[in-house]
Amino acid sequence: MATPSTLSIRHRSLRGKATGQSVVESARTLATDLIKGSSSRHTVQQAQAFIQDILGTPTSLTESYLTFSLEIAAHQAHASLPEPYGIKGGAARELLAARAHSRQARAPRDLDLIRRGTFPVPADSAVARTFMPHDYQHGARVELIRSMPRYLSTRDITVNEIAMFGATVSLSVLGALDTIGHLLRPTRYRGGSIHRQRFLDGRVFLKMVRLYAEAECHGDPVLLVGIPDEVSFSDCDLALQLDKAFQRNDDVARTFADTLVLLGALPASSDPLAKLLEELEPLRLGEQGLLPHAPRSTSLNS
Repeated sequence: MATPSTLSIRHRSLRGKATGQSVVESARTLATDLIKGSSSRHTVQQAQAFIQDILGTPTSLTESYLTFSLEIAAHQAHASLPEPYGIKGGAARELLAARAHSRQARAPRDLDLIRRGTFPVPADSAVARTFMPHDYQHGARVELIRSMPRYLSTRDITVNEIAMFGATVSLSVLGALDTIGHLLRPTRYRGGSIHRQRFLDGRVFLKMVRLYAEAECHGDPVLLVGIPDEVSFSDCDLALQLDKAFQRNDDVARTFADTLVLLGALPASSDPLAKLLEELEPLRLGEQGLLPHAPRSTSLNS
């Protein structure tokens, strides 16, 4: 397609509509202090006290990450998960955000499952097929956690530095602050520019843009930061994230495409989403074709 393999991003940050919430600004300030202070004890203690106040629950600090409990409602998607399985990613992130901002948790697109352990067991596949069917079809499996500190330090974006087993939540201090602060940033592990890195994995970039689009369409805007000058991604990675956007709805997919144009990652056009679908059309072919949830480009204008 016309998009070059390496792109020069014109903006290092992209802000949604202003929220005007002092809690959000306080969380962002504390997050900045935490990064600049290299996680000094005093800054961490300040952040922990702030997080406890916002969540309304005591936390314990172990090896630089927090642990606390959240109530689990019977209707929530992971409530019937069998032990010893837990959740990560969007479902866990959404439960934390709902608690932090006193709103109802939104249904996750799919569950991302985890289990403490070293080796896969036969039950992993059965549980994954049942609780994460869409992503399972595309190769996603239960992720094994051998060490919680190691797990939390190897995520893609800071708000994904979270794991939840039953009612017990473990997450990084920065991940909690960025969730409260409506902020999306790549982690040090994935090379975000906030950590003086020059290259960001294009898959992480596209995921951040999709989450930004979802937040905008929910009327819950976020601040997108930490994007370096150079970002590379493949057409397959682009198609996967676009399809996940369509799993939400057409508005998220359209905002996803529009945001990529705004960031200079796609060329401008009168209808970026239709143009993108047209260029990604060859990826639909084959038994494992991509974009199963996306309409044909011609249907967007009908």
